[in-house]
Amino acid sequence: MSFQAKLTTKLTEFSVDDAIVEMRNQVDPEELNQLVRSLLEKLDKYDEQKLAQRNFDFLIGGRLLRLNVEEHLKLYSDEIDANEILNEKLVEVEYILSLEPPKPLEAVQHDDWVSCVDANDSYIISGSYDNSIRIFSINDRKNLITIKEAHEKPVTKVKFVAQTKQTKAKKSNDVYFISCGHDEVSILRKFNTKTLKVEPIFTYKGHNRSVNCVDIFDDLAVTGSFDKTLRLWSISEDDQDEGIEENGVDAAAGEAATRRTKKRKTSEKSATKKTSGKSAIMTLTGHHESVTGVRWLGGCNGYNSVASCSMDRSICVWDVEVGECKRRVNSSKPILGIDYCDERNLIISASCDRFVRLWDMRAADNSSAKTAYTSHTAWVSSVAFGRASTNHFISGGYDNVVKLWDIRSSKACLYDLIGHHDKVLDVNWSNPAFALSGSADSTLKIFATK
Repeated sequence: MSFQAKLTTKLTEFSVDDAIVEMRNQVDPEELNQLVRSLLEKLDKYDEQKLAQRNFDFLIGGRLLRLNVEEHLKLYSDEIDANEILNEKLVEVEYILSLEPPKPLEAVQHDDWVSCVDANDSYIISGSYDNSIRIFSINDRKNLITIKEAHEKPVTKVKFVAQTKQTKAKKSNDVYFISCGHDEVSILRKFNTKTLKVEPIFTYKGHNRSVNCVDIFDDLAVTGSFDKTLRLWSISEDDQDEGIEENGVDAAAGEAATRRTKKRKTSEKSATKKTSGKSAIMTLTGHHESVTGVRWLGGCNGYNSVASCSMDRSICVWDVEVGECKRRVNSSKPILGIDYCDERNLIISASCDRFVRLWDMRAADNSSAKTAYTSHTAWVSSVAFGRASTNHFISGGYDNVVKLWDIRSSKACLYDLIGHHDKVLDVNWSNPAFALSGSADSTLKIFATK
């Protein structure tokens, strides 16, 4: 059987002027690529050699075509009415540029589990179960500093502070970041990119169990804990509380600091620095189990709201101005992490039932997930939207694999990013050029995505 198709695209440079062609039901993405290339050649837009280097993906019924058309419609029969599409006089087939496969750049060995990773334009930061934090140059992946005994117990989360009005007014070679740990505290530090020294600024105390997650907007940080609460903190240096002693080590410790493991006793001598303590601005209660992920909601939410997820199987949206949960959606299994796309007002969640779920935050309370993505074979531990495209995200799982997805392809991921030999604990795509993953195999993996 065959059908009439109209080839459309938003890529003006690769437009075939809405060409109408006859297609077999069994036409697949490779045949469609050849068709589009031949039409572009006829229009004298590109020569054959240049077109051979371009690959396109195709959308039918709003879903990415990974099989032939007939199999595609069967695969998405729960979302797409095949008869309705094929009975149309013209079936719209949209084509887009394919995302190039990520290239593995480096596997950076640590002394223990790499529990968390983050990146900005210039640096990568990792936290480990040996209680240490490492900072790397993003260009050559050189280890610039290892902070020995950054926490008294394993580090659970690290997060760079984006430049604010306050930090922009300071020296350009100062980079701020927050770390959280099993020791029930979060710590704000300043990294001087010229001297390669780290100075602790504030210690945030208030949680009475492990601090699992953190997110930052402007001069506010929000943390989530195993104690079932979220707490809001100021990262402004304009006001300070009482002094608190902290154990730390600066760049002078050199490479010796990188050889620590969690078996080494925390009583070992290290340089002592003094950092100011800060109490929470607000405590948010409402979850019934450990809080595992937190994100400020920007875009149409104006950063007045925070989303959190929990082992109690729920995602809560909090109004931080009044300190109340204004919306709650429930999943079928405990949730281990979330991320948020400002432009689309969408949340993705990592779950213990091997699914990644997409939630439309404009939907009603207690509504089900918009889409469920299935490909992992074990718990999904972490998810992260790409910053270069609102259509792509990555996920990491206890199946040792990082997967790169298009939100329009829920039945199959675009690429498997392989190489880990144990469960993936955290993924990050804050820098659009690099996808990062930390694993229980004690490695930080870096993939080039541009």
